[in-house]
Amino acid sequence: MKIILLVLCFGTIPLIIHAQQPVVNPSSFTTTSVNDTVRFHVEFTGDSVAARHLWLFGDGRISTDDSPTHVYADCGKYEVKHFLLQLNKEGAIISSDSSLLTVWTACPMICKTEPDFTWKQTQVNPLAQVTAGKSSVLFTNTTRGGVPKGAKIYWFVDGQLTSERSDPLIHFPYGGYFTVCLRITLLNGCVVERCERIGVAEY
Repeated sequence: MKIILLVLCFGTIPLIIHAQQPVVNPSSFTTTSVNDTVRFHVEFTGDSVAARHLWLFGDGRISTDDSPTHVYADCGKYEVKHFLLQLNKEGAIISSDSSLLTVWTACPMICKTEPDFTWKQTQVNPLAQVTAGKSSVLFTNTTRGGVPKGAKIYWFVDGQLTSERSDPLIHFPYGGYFTVCLRITLLNGCVVERCERIGVAEY
C-alpha cells in the first residue's frame, strides 16, 4: 500500500496528513468469452521477466501462460484462480499474489439431445418394494448418451407437470389413454421433448 504525505503549514505549526492510496492487486484479471472459449487478461505492469503465472480454471485443468485462452468442455459456472509469482535472479519465489473470479461460459443453441423413454405398468414400487397401486406406471429415461450435465428433467401427463425425477413411478387415478411427455431443458436454454400416447389398464 502506498502512503502519500501531505504537509500543510498553519502559521508556524506544520500539519502532516497521511493519505493512503489503494493499490490494485497485480494478479487481478479480466475475461472475454465466446460460447465455451474464454480469454484471460492480466493488467500486470511490473517486471514481466521475473514473473510467473499459474491459472486454475476450475475444471481440473491449469495453465502457466501469461494471458491464456481456455476452452471448457461443459457450459456453466467456474471459479478461476490466478497466481502471480515474483522470482529473484536465482529463480526463487520472493512474493506471490492471487485473485479469484467467477466465470460463466455461454453455450451455442445446439439441441443434439434426443429424449427417449420406456414404460411399464406395475403394481409394486421397485424402490420401496411395496404395493404401488393398480394404475401405476414406471417410466425409464433411455435418452441416448444420457442427460447432459446440468440439464433439467420434466415429465408431463396430458400437459400437467407430474415429476422431475429421472425414472419416476407415476400413479394414474384410473385406466385409459394418456399423453406422456419427457422434456429436457439444457443449460444453453434449448428445450427438447418426446411424447407418447400410452394405454393404462385399470385392474
